[in-house]
Amino acid sequence: MTQEIIKETFTPNQQSGIRIDKLLAENFANVPRENFKKAIKNGDVLVNGKKIKPNYVTGEHDKIEINIIFEKKIITALPDSSVEINVIYQHPDFLIIEKPSRISAHPSDKERLGTLANGLLSKFPQTKNVGENPLRPGSVHRLDKYTSGILIVPLTQPSFDFFKLLFKNRQISKKYTAVCWGIPDKEEGIIESFIGRSHSNPLKQATSKNSNKVGNAKKAITEYRLLKKSSDETKSLILATLKTGRKHQIRVHLQSIGNPVVGDKMYQPEKLKIANQDFTRFLLHASNLSFTYSDGKKYQFESPLPKQFTKFF
Repeated sequence: MTQEIIKETFTPNQQSGIRIDKLLAENFANVPRENFKKAIKNGDVLVNGKKIKPNYVTGEHDKIEINIIFEKKIITALPDSSVEINVIYQHPDFLIIEKPSRISAHPSDKERLGTLANGLLSKFPQTKNVGENPLRPGSVHRLDKYTSGILIVPLTQPSFDFFKLLFKNRQISKKYTAVCWGIPDKEEGIIESFIGRSHSNPLKQATSKNSNKVGNAKKAITEYRLLKKSSDETKSLILATLKTGRKHQIRVHLQSIGNPVVGDKMYQPEKLKIANQDFTRFLLHASNLSFTYSDGKKYQFESPLPKQFTKFF
C-alpha cells in the first residue's frame, strides 16, 4: 500500500441520482466506500461548496470537490473459470456474448467472484487492460442482473473507446423483448416522458410528463410494439426499442402504460404482488443489437428468447 492524494472537482452528469459515497466508490475503485464515508463526514468532500452526509443523493449539475489522503489499495476483478461465457460472435476487436439472467455484470465488495467480468477474465485475459475501471474490465455497457441477452465486450482499448462513443451518440440500436402483464391499449406507440429518481424511494426510478415530479429528470423515449397475446389475454409479448438509455427505462415506461414486466417486483402494482411471486426474475431480454463498426461494416445480432418467455404464447 502507498499513500495517495485525490484532489479533484467534477460533476456527476449521467451518473447522478445515487448516494455520494456510492458514486465516489464507483469512480475511484482503489478507495473503499467506508473511506469515502469517513472523508465525507470529516468535510473532505464538498458538494456545491457545502458539507454533506454520505447518504446525500447527487444531482446532475452538482459541483463535487474531493480533497483526501488515503492508503492506496489496488482492487481488481479476479478470473473465475466457473463462470460460463456464451460467445455468439468473435471479432478480433470485440465479442458479442449472451448474458444469462441472475448473474451480475461485475464484482462488488459483497460479490467478488461469480460475475460476468470474472468469467471474461478467465476466458479472455486481454480484457484485464480494457476499459476505465479495474473492477469492470471490458465493460462498455451493462444489463441489470435479472435481464438476459446480448452484450458487447471490447477486447482492445481502441475498440472500447469506439463503442463508448457510439453509445454516447446513440448510434447503437438496442431492442428488448418483454413479457408484460395485460394487453396494451394500442398495438404500437411511443412513450415519451421524464425519468428520474423516485421521491418516495431513492432506489427506484419514476416517470412523469413534468420534469419537476422526479429527481434529476432526464428525457426518455421508448418505442414499443405488441408482438403476441397469450391465449387467456393476461400477458403480452412486447418489443421495446430504446431511443434513450435511462436507468430502468423499459421497466418504468411499460409500467407507466399499465403493462408492467412480468416478475418485476420493484415496479409492480399492489394487485400483482401475489402473481409475481411465481417468478425468480423479471422477463426482460436484450434480443436485438446492431451498429456500424470502425471497419465500415454493419453488424446485426439477435438472441433467441428464453423458454420461460415463449411458454405463454
